Amino acid sequence: MLEFRPQLRLISFTVSFLLFSSGAFAHEDRDALKAEFNAQIEAFNNRALEASVVSAHSDIVLYGIFSLFPVTGKADFKKAVQA
Repeated sequence: MLEFRPQLRLISFTVSFLLFSSGAFAHEDRDALKAEFNAQIEAFNNRALEASVVSAHSDIVLYGIFSLFPVTGKADFKKAVQA
């Protein structure tokens, strides 16, 4: 089982809620998304930087996960994950 860091618990809960509470996703889509999410968390926990940020959108914006200020763009996201 994956070891979640405190800041990732909220992400995990939110993604899980969205994935499993909606009937909009086909089982294959949901399973693929779940596998991708678990791979991202595992990469993050194993400190595999490139694997942690590979699927991030180039214009990603995150609030309050890694910083008090918004993290904008894939380059800043990569720096935040690295830190």
